Amino acid sequence: AQSVLTPSIKKNLKGAVAYNGEGAFIINANKTELNANVNSAPYVQLASQDSLGRPRLANALLNKSSRQYKKRTETSGADGKSNAAKINPVGWKQLMIPEGPYTTLYNRGHSIGYALAGNIKSFDASEANPRNISTQTSWANQSSNGNDENTGQNYYEGLVRRALDRNKTVRYRVEPLYEGNDLVPYGTHMEAKSKDGSLEFNVFIPNVQPGVQIDYSTGKGTLMR
Repeated sequence: AQSVLTPSIKKNLKGAVAYNGEGAFIINANKTELNANVNSAPYVQLASQDSLGRPRLANALLNKSSRQYKKRTETSGADGKSNAAKINPVGWKQLMIPEGPYTTLYNRGHSIGYALAGNIKSFDASEANPRNISTQTSWANQSSNGNDENTGQNYYEGLVRRALDRNKTVRYRVEPLYEGNDLVPYGTHMEAKSKDGSLEFNVFIPNVQPGVQIDYSTGKGTLMR
């Protein structure tokens, strides 16, 4: 995981970086400069893709009304497109993993998750939104139990989901971070803060996969024997 903390990535994180012992890095002692004292309807704002087609910064204001509890196959966006639609994001070179808890190297990694904001009608929460979907490892996307090496994006999204279920209002920001012109992000910077202060985190999820070496410039993965 340390291998993705290059000088430019650290510079983008803008704060002291400390390993949490469970696969992720805590930034600035878990404090964020997000302003959660906002009076607004829930929203999602996605930056345009860069010249290489890579997704960039995603901002959101979330509350219980933005939560989506239905399956993707049961819902559609404002344009009528099913939320089950998919694309292959830039750098997508899938690799099958023969052993372990994850069968594939990559998932379609969302910046703003369907369960958090899928009920905002103007937001394309499908896996076919190129401004919201990046090439993310299965570990970085799915790991969630808080065990050793196991606090990936889903773990932190779970904290937000539970806050929304308790009727909290949450400011949320997610940004895939890249090295130079590499197509696959080195990791994801996640920040959240609830209006009442009961939830706050500022973390970096390294885009790595145990047992696989990744060429981030192309997305090609190689199993390590």
